[in-house]
Amino acid sequence: MSAWQKEFLKWSRTLHIYVSLVGFSLFLFFAVTGVQLTHESFGLDEAKAADTPVAVDAALARAANRVQVLAALGLSLTVERFEVRDDEIEISLMHPGDRAQVRIDRKTGKGEIHREQRGWVGAIADLHK
Repeated sequence: MSAWQKEFLKWSRTLHIYVSLVGFSLFLFFAVTGVQLTHESFGLDEAKAADTPVAVDAALARAANRVQVLAALGLSLTVERFEVRDDEIEISLMHPGDRAQVRIDRKTGKGEIHREQRGWVGAIADLHK
């Protein structure tokens, strides 16, 4: 066997090992999270819910500027929905393992944040979806 063939076999074996390692890791991740999604009765990702009162400036609530309202709330979640109605602003935010629903009265600027956190098990389950 020539030198270039030996070198080729060496690199192909190394590449095979690392590609297989990554593939098996992905397979294992999706297997574990799939079982967790299918069998929610295990209770590993029970949501911890909390309702928190919130207040923003009434003029800001009437203007309903998306960027300014989100900055005033100080939540660092991804905005799923920002809906402005005549009487209220409703915002849905989410992040793997974390969800929040915000309702703000446009007249007074007072509202409530309903937040559900499911921990790291909920986060990997959301990443599976």
